This record gives sequence, structure tokens and C-alpha cells, in this order.
Amino acid sequence: MVTEQVIYYNDSLEKEKDKIRYGLEWAISTFIQFGVVIVFSIPFGLYIESLIFLFIGGILRMFSGGAHLSSYYLCLTITSIQAVLYPILIQILLLYLYNNIIIIPLYLISFLLLLLYAPKIYIKRKIIKRKNYIFFKIASLLLFLIITLSTFALNLTPMLQLTIIISVFVQSLTLTLFMERFFNKISIMLMKGGY
Repeated sequence: MVTEQVIYYNDSLEKEKDKIRYGLEWAISTFIQFGVVIVFSIPFGLYIESLIFLFIGGILRMFSGGAHLSSYYLCLTITSIQAVLYPILIQILLLYLYNNIIIIPLYLISFLLLLLYAPKIYIKRKIIKRKNYIFFKIASLLLFLIITLSTFALNLTPMLQLTIIISVFVQSLTLTLFMERFFNKISIMLMKGGY
């Protein structure tokens, strides 16, 4: 394993073994996720939007946390489907309707969900320690604020604006008990099928 090789060549890192393994696993899974999303979004001509959806949701999730599926492959599949499907749906939506009436309520709901439920970060199946709770809460809200202000300040196209807010909104929904239960049901149902 790569972690063992890193430690073999620098034995002073033995105490950091779990952190190194986690970091490497995270980096590799992120690389795979971006590759899968690019491959499946190119035929629709929406790979930039799909990558933005994935990136914004992922960066917010790092601080806010959220419900988890029971396996890496389920997470890879569901997240990739979302990252490809939502920009397609947004493109269709923009043919018929677009104005701030859509964006502002989504931002407000997302903000309230983050304010009420973030962080929901699990480390080894245990919720984060209380001392880190405030840090992750503030970081989630600050990141939300930066994303929101950037979306309006950067003069983005309606497609990119809506892609960003839908990504924030979907990620914020994963903080709710409803989505946690929904993900559990999906995991149970699909695990029975061997996924």
C-alpha cells in the first residue's frame, strides 16, 4: 500500500499513518470522481457545469458534512449521477424560467439548513467533538457567504449561477434527518442488490 511506502521511507510519520491513509484515499477518490463526471458529462456538453456542481458541493461538504451512503461505490455513483443530471435539468429549466425568484429562496433555505444543522461530520462513525463544532459551523457559514457573494459579484451566466446554487442547496439538504434516512434506505436497498 502507498501509505506503507510513505512510512517506510520516512519512519517519523508512523504516528500519522491513519491521517496519511485518509488523505491519500480522499485524494484518489476525488480524482476518480472528477474523472467519472467528466466522462459522463462530455456527451451533454456540460462538463464545466458538472465539475462546478461537484466542486462547490464537495468544498461545502468538507466543512458542513452531511448524510453518507453506506459504501464508497454508492457514493461515487449517486454523486456522479447528481453532478451530471442537475446541470442537464438546469439547462432545461432555463429554457422556460429564470430569474432571482428561483435563486433567492434556494439561497435562503440553504442558509437556514446550514445554520440549523451544520456541521454533521462523522469521523469513524462518531460525530465530531464539541470543541470543533463551532469551528465547522462558522467555516460552513463563511464558505456559504463567500459562495453566495461570488455568485452575484462575478457576473456569471444564469446557467453557472443556478448550477452553483443548486449544488449548495443539494449539499445543504444532506444535513437534514430526512436525507439521512433517505440515504440509509437507498443504501439498504442497493446493498441487498450487491452494490
